[in-house]
Amino acid sequence: MRLSRSDAKQNGRAALLICKAYAKRRLALQAASDQCFIGRYKNFRFLTRPNIGILLPGFGTRSRGSNARNIQSVSLADLTKLPPAEAVFTVGRMARKKQIRRLASLPSKTIFQSREHKTARLAEILRGIAVTSQTDEPQVFYPVRDVAGRFHMSTSVVAKAYGQLEDEGLLSTVRGSKTVLQGIGAGRRLNVLGFIGTPAAVPAFVGLQDYRTFFIRVRRELRARGFAVAMVLFDPAEMRSRRLEKRIVKYEFDTVLWYRPDASARAIISRLKDAGVRMVAVGDYALSPIHLRYEIRRETAINQILHYWRTKAHITSVAIVRGVRASAKEEILQRLLEQEQLPFEFRNADSRSAAKFLESLGRPKGRGVIFPSWAASMFAFREPEGLMQLADTCHIAFTGGPPSIPFAQVRDVHAELVMVD
Repeated sequence: MRLSRSDAKQNGRAALLICKAYAKRRLALQAASDQCFIGRYKNFRFLTRPNIGILLPGFGTRSRGSNARNIQSVSLADLTKLPPAEAVFTVGRMARKKQIRRLASLPSKTIFQSREHKTARLAEILRGIAVTSQTDEPQVFYPVRDVAGRFHMSTSVVAKAYGQLEDEGLLSTVRGSKTVLQGIGAGRRLNVLGFIGTPAAVPAFVGLQDYRTFFIRVRRELRARGFAVAMVLFDPAEMRSRRLEKRIVKYEFDTVLWYRPDASARAIISRLKDAGVRMVAVGDYALSPIHLRYEIRRETAINQILHYWRTKAHITSVAIVRGVRASAKEEILQRLLEQEQLPFEFRNADSRSAAKFLESLGRPKGRGVIFPSWAASMFAFREPEGLMQLADTCHIAFTGGPPSIPFAQVRDVHAELVMVD
C-alpha cells in the first residue's frame, strides 16, 4: 500500500510521538521536517527524519530508499510492538575537521601572460611561497581548489604544479585530506655502515656491458649489506684537470672503490690517498699501474674455450681482433694460445669498412675469432648484422662478456662468452 503525501504527514507525526514516548530520554528529536519513512540499513530497519533516526532490529519491511514509491505503510499498532531501540544516529554528512593554516594569503596581483606555460609559472610562484614560508615543523599548505579559484585555473593545472613541488621535496599530499608543506628539519634518518663511491668512466660505461654489469652488481650487493653507494661518472679529461679529484674529496666518501684503474689514474689515486681517502682498487684481466686489493682473473675460462676449440670444434687457427685501444690483454691471450698450440694472428679492426672486415674474418674454414671488450663494443654498435652473420659462419668468443647491441634486432647465435659472477 502506498502513502499519499497527507497520509505520510499524519502517520509521521503519530509515529514520532510514539517513538518519543517509547525511547524516553534516549532520543533527542529535532524539529526539521514532518516527513518520515521506514527503510532498511544493512540488517536493521530504521525510522528516520532528515536529521534523526532510530535503528530498529528485525522490522519486516523491504524499502531501499526514501522515494515515495518505495515507502510502505505501517500501522500505529505495529509501532507500539517495536523492540527496544538499539542506537541513535545522525543522517547526513559529517562536518570536516577545520584545517589551521599559518601561511600568508595568496598574492592578489598575479598576471599570467598568454604565451607563458601556466604550469611552470604557477609552480614557480608556489615554490617561492613555499620556500619563504618553511619552518622547522611541517604545516598545512593551500588546498588545490583555493589556488585554482584564486588564479582562475583548472584544478588539473594546479595538481601538476603541486606534483612538481612534491618531486622537489617541498610538499607532500595526504590523499583526500590535505597538502603539507615539509619542514626544514623534516627527513628520514638512515643508518648505514659506510658511504662508498664508485668512479666510472663514461666511455667504458656506455660501450662495455661487462663494465656496466660490474657496477650494477656491486651496488646491489653493497646496498644489501647496509652500505650507501654513489656512482661518480667522469670523462677522462677530468682526470687531467683535477676536477674529478675535487669532486671525490667534496663528496666525503668513506671508501672509494675504483674498478679497472689505468695509468692515467695513478696520479689522482696517489693524491686522494694523501688527502686521507681510503682506496680499494679492483683489476680485471689486465695489468694495473697501482697496487690492487682485488683482481678478477679470466684466464681459466679463456683456457677452457681454447681447449674446446682445439679438441672438439676442430679449430685450426685463431684471429684476435684488436680494437681502438690495444692493451695488456693481448699478451695474456698470446700466452694462452701458445699453451694450447693454436696458430694465431692479430687483426687490426678497420672501422671505415667494418662490414668487409667482418666478412674477411669468416672466410677461412676452421677459424675461431676472439673479440676483446673494446673490439666487440665497436662492431656491436657499427655493424651488428655483420657480427651476427660472422657468428653463424665460425666460432667467436667474447672475452669481456656479451656485447650490447642497441640499434638492431638481436637473433639467437652461437658464441662463447666469458662471464664474471
